[in-house]
Amino acid sequence: LLGSTLSSHTISAWFKSTMTVHGVIISNRYTDNWAYSYYVNFSHPTFPGGVGSGSHNGSSGGNGTVSETMGMNDDQWWHVAIVMDVASNTYSTYINGELDSSTTGIDPNQWSGDPNPTSIGVWRGPGQPGAYGFTKFFDGSIDDIGIWDRALTPAEIQGLYHDPAPSTCLPTYLPLDSLLGWWPFCGNAYDESGNGNHGTVHGALLTSDRLGALASAYSFNGLDQNIEGVIA
Repeated sequence: LLGSTLSSHTISAWFKSTMTVHGVIISNRYTDNWAYSYYVNFSHPTFPGGVGSGSHNGSSGGNGTVSETMGMNDDQWWHVAIVMDVASNTYSTYINGELDSSTTGIDPNQWSGDPNPTSIGVWRGPGQPGAYGFTKFFDGSIDDIGIWDRALTPAEIQGLYHDPAPSTCLPTYLPLDSLLGWWPFCGNAYDESGNGNHGTVHGALLTSDRLGALASAYSFNGLDQNIEGVIA
């Protein structure tokens, strides 16, 4: 997924927010430049209440898409899945299990440098720790983040949205093929995929998830809270 050449990948998450300013759900930036291997941001001034996602080589260009759906800053739970598919040359956004937007013409062959650890709920500048700091803190709740080293199928994405409440921290509906990390926030920020990509919580607080289960999601204050280190 990370490195000088991006592979196909999928990022999935549930979120809830009332943000009217730019915040970041999940991001990964490189240590020595402004390149980012992936990001999912929310409520940018150009798409208020919408989701933007992409990757960028830090200089001449990158890939990305913006959701057609806006107004998701309504304090309700929404599901987003971002799919980069090298084989079909597409970068797509799914909202609540349905294809929402897609772009073509991706270029996975333009990245250099070493990735920072992935951060949840914040935009991390290059060379951290360093002068650029952490910005665009997310204000709201995030849950059930998954990262796969392949493009999930539309049916698999619908399953992530539609399937019933999980009975365990590794639910049966979860696609396991090429799963890099799964953070259901079952009282902590552990990676339940078995790959050991555990997150370090910086101030974020456990809260109820979309089904009302206590201590099963994390809330972020939009000021200084995040979870980092989930994948390097």
